[in-house]
Amino acid sequence: MEKQVLLGQLRTARSAQIQWRALARALSDGDEIEQTRDSIASARARFDNWYYGSGQKLTSLHAFATITSQVTKAHTLTDTIAEVIGQQLDTSIFLSWFRTPRSQQKLSLASDEFLTASRSLTMALENLEKELQGMSESEVRRLVRNNYNFQRHERAFLVN
Repeated sequence: MEKQVLLGQLRTARSAQIQWRALARALSDGDEIEQTRDSIASARARFDNWYYGSGQKLTSLHAFATITSQVTKAHTLTDTIAEVIGQQLDTSIFLSWFRTPRSQQKLSLASDEFLTASRSLTMALENLEKELQGMSESEVRRLVRNNYNFQRHERAFLVN
């Protein structure tokens, strides 16, 4: 039962991550800025809820290490995209006539890097799902129990 719950949560996280990628691309392509920003934040939050929540039960699996590096990269690049677009919006109309294509180039580069990181993240999530599917229910219970005990010990260590 635990295995099916974790697989369902993982699939929901992957779906949120794919939506996050599509929305970030739409934002960098110039779609409705405020609505798209809010939607990105929502999709990112759904993914992060899994990653920082139940996803932490899977940290000892091999595929999870790739996820961690790609999540960090995706967060940074999403923030860069939002920052560049925010700077473009804050620029007065008069100043925008004299704006160099530098901000557009930075936006394009961040967007392309984000898409690459996001695709790698999707593949890592798929690999994690395969790894989890290949485990028995008792292996999954042991994995969750061991990670829970480790995280509880780690939190106690950090507090003291």
